[in-house]
Amino acid sequence: MPSHKHQSLTKLVTESPKLVPVLVRDLLGLDVPEDFELMPSPETIREIKYPEYSADGTVLIQQSDEVTREAFIVEVQLRPDDDKNATWPLYVSEGRAEGEAKALLLVLESRGLVVSDEARARITACTDIEQLDAWLSRAASADSVDAIFGD
Repeated sequence: MPSHKHQSLTKLVTESPKLVPVLVRDLLGLDVPEDFELMPSPETIREIKYPEYSADGTVLIQQSDEVTREAFIVEVQLRPDDDKNATWPLYVSEGRAEGEAKALLLVLESRGLVVSDEARARITACTDIEQLDAWLSRAASADSVDAIFGD
C-alpha cells in the first residue's frame, strides 16, 4: 500500500500538471516545447491476458494543432524497487501503439476509406507494434479497410 508521502507527491503532480514540464526542464535538463497544452491522461494501462499496471500520474503535452508531442509518466519512488524497471517498457509501448493506431486511422480516412466501428475498435485495441506497422504499410495502397487486415 502506498504511503501518505507517496500519495501526497502523486496528488501534487496529478492536480498540478504544470509542475511536470518544470520538473522535466529544471531537474532533468530536458527541452520542453514552449507552445503546449497540458492534458491529464489515464494512469492505467490494460493489456489482454496480463495484469493491470498503473502509473502514479501521466500528462500529455499537446500543441495548438492538438497533436500530442510528449507524454510524461510519473512514478513516485521513495525507495528502490527492482520490479519497477519491468513496467517502464509497457508504458512506452502502449503510447507508441496508440500513436501508430491514430496514424493508421488518419491514413485510411484521408484516403477516403470508410472505417467501420468494428475496424476502428480492432485497430485501437491492437498493442502489437509490428502488426500496426504492417497494417499501416498496407493502408497506403489498400482498396478497402478490410484489405489492410489480410484476413
